[in-house]
Amino acid sequence: ELEFKAAEKRFLKLALKYLQNTRTHSNELKNVKLSDVDIKFTRNKTDNLLTKTQGLMNLLEAGVHPRIAVANCGLFSDPEQVYVDSTEYLEKWRIQQQTEQPEGEMLTGELERIMQAFDSRKNGGVEAV
Repeated sequence: ELEFKAAEKRFLKLALKYLQNTRTHSNELKNVKLSDVDIKFTRNKTDNLLTKTQGLMNLLEAGVHPRIAVANCGLFSDPEQVYVDSTEYLEKWRIQQQTEQPEGEMLTGELERIMQAFDSRKNGGVEAV
């Protein structure tokens, strides 16, 4: 991909130089710089799709910011646009994750239930765990 970008930059430099020297184009095109152009390559992103989607879910569940998770999962050719388009859905996911009981609290509750069962046995009662 880096080789393609280098070749594309060389082409764009020539094209922009041509536009700047041409009198038939508007002044807007004469002010365009190479840094104003974003080079993107669309390719098949479905290789290892299951692995990439699991990676995205793992990043999101680990608390990584959705913008970073989407950018690093390798699923999208324009991760920034995917993030912008998905913010509503990602927010719903974030709220859902916050309302679920954290794993640590669940383990603490389980530990408390077991300790209560042991305490009742010590006092002569029988309680199932």
